[in-house]
Amino acid sequence: MAKKKQETKEQESKEQLITINGTDYNVNDLTDTQRAMVNHVYDLRSKIANAKFGLEQLQFAEVSFSKELVASLESDTKVEEVVLEKA
Repeated sequence: MAKKKQETKEQESKEQLITINGTDYNVNDLTDTQRAMVNHVYDLRSKIANAKFGLEQLQFAEVSFSKELVASLESDTKVEEVVLEKA
């Protein structure tokens, strides 16, 4: 009995299912070309997620540098005003 349970667990671990349009497919039953396309889809999804993450970083950095530039320009103007008032 224990042997059957072990075989079932081994079969389950070997059987990798993916769902496409609501239908489950065993990856082992796909052609080499289909498996390659599945891998491409997974890889592209990962790259898209990484690109979105990178875009968030770039957008944050752009806003931060813009704020820093505005603050720098405003502080330069205030310094000039003080110098002008003293003269």
